[in-house]
Amino acid sequence: MLYRLLATVRLVLSGHTSLLNYTPVLVVTILAAAGVLTLAHLVPRLARLTPPGALVAAALAVLVAYTTYTIGRVWMPYAEPAGHYVAQAHREPLPRGGYPRYAPVGDRSPWFPVFEVRGAVEGVYGPGARRMSLSYDERLYVYTTWPGYTTMTRGGAGALIRWYERLAEVQRLAATTDPAEFTRASAGTKFGAIDVFLLRADGDAWRLGDIAFHRAQFDPAAWAVFDTLPSGTVVAVRRP
Repeated sequence: MLYRLLATVRLVLSGHTSLLNYTPVLVVTILAAAGVLTLAHLVPRLARLTPPGALVAAALAVLVAYTTYTIGRVWMPYAEPAGHYVAQAHREPLPRGGYPRYAPVGDRSPWFPVFEVRGAVEGVYGPGARRMSLSYDERLYVYTTWPGYTTMTRGGAGALIRWYERLAEVQRLAATTDPAEFTRASAGTKFGAIDVFLLRADGDAWRLGDIAFHRAQFDPAAWAVFDTLPSGTVVAVRRP
């Protein structure tokens, strides 16, 4: 818990997570073990007492009421703020673009056209293609087994993928305006080639989060570009 406290301070001051997101598992385990040991010492002493029956019944009633309320509140879709995961499940579109039966009328998550994206890539490389991809939306990896160059946030990255260095490589590519150099650089980054770019159209820019790419960087002789997909999704596929 002391490590978590110090890591929190470091996160606020420097933006470095220090793997802070893994500490709750250890903290909960330690506290659970402490709870078992506490009960092991406390229960025998309580067993020697003879509390009034009404007191025992009242304690059980409070426990049941609290447990029922807490569990029910957690699993009710609209008992929590909009970001609650149960509500989010109803707002999330299906792979083909429809929505679940009980999706709200408004405040729905935008559709990510994963089948259209997969069709574009397989149109270049053939069925079952698995190429290194860089995607503005990580829902791609829910429905495919494609390798991903990096995650959109450092919190979603594995501990050993060197997220900051990969981000620097992506930023370097975005700043490379010469099409020939961009093709060469994206084929030989510090962590290997990127063969598929999935970007979101935003005016004249094609975006990966806050990082902007542009159409002119993708030489038609080296890249097959699909820019008419739904939801403003642009796919640039390196030609074999």
